[in-house]
Amino acid sequence: MVVTATRAVVLYASSLLLVFLLLFAKPAAAVIDVPAEMYKLTKSGDAAFPALPLIPDPLPSSVTKLLESVKGASFAALSTALQRALLYDAGYILTSDGSSYVQVRTKCGKTMADIFVSKDTVQGNANCSLVVCNRQILTFAYPSCSADAIAPDTRCAIVEENDDDDGAITVTSANTFWSEEGLVTTDSSFQVFKYDNSLSNASSTTVLYTIFQNPTYQLRDNVTCPNKAANFVVPCQALSPANAEDGTCGHAAARRRPQEMGAHVDDIY
Repeated sequence: MVVTATRAVVLYASSLLLVFLLLFAKPAAAVIDVPAEMYKLTKSGDAAFPALPLIPDPLPSSVTKLLESVKGASFAALSTALQRALLYDAGYILTSDGSSYVQVRTKCGKTMADIFVSKDTVQGNANCSLVVCNRQILTFAYPSCSADAIAPDTRCAIVEENDDDDGAITVTSANTFWSEEGLVTTDSSFQVFKYDNSLSNASSTTVLYTIFQNPTYQLRDNVTCPNKAANFVVPCQALSPANAEDGTCGHAAARRRPQEMGAHVDDIY
């Protein structure tokens, strides 16, 4: 009887601990290391990335310094995969109209691999219903989800002054602000759009920028499910110029991985 009672107490305590962990555990952060995936594709010998439609002039200072550390390396002579990887790692993403680059800012001390919002956060904090495509190869949020609710949980930002009046960053119509399971492929063409907050079921006035891995996909409902997992969509906050330095850092900050990226360049160059 004593043994049985002791087991019951242990099981009860274990159950309480499990409930506590479920209640108070933070959602696991999602991570996709795009430069590392591009490096793997290049090393496999099967990758043939298309040429960049535009090379920023001047280059980000972090890219210039990294190339200076690798003897003889020049950006123009690098493979397209490495060019794309370096610009992405520096947070330089092409605008939706392809005319320029914008600087994606991260939380200080973080890299572009840390900008992804987890599914648990989107479902829980933003109270979003999700579309699960084709045996779970891709999951995305309905476009009607609340931009107001997800904004505090975003892990990247773009300063609104970077969004020129000439409409370089356009509003993507009837499209999601979040998708995961993005498999980096040679047709990945990262671009920045604006989320259409008129779609939000909360009548949102919050401005969200969205980084699309593959802008050719329209992710709205089950009918628009793609046949492969090659499109992550990342929401980023809009910052006013006055708040640009408020907890976020750009490419010049010490948040990159120069030693790791330099090794990739030196290995493939």
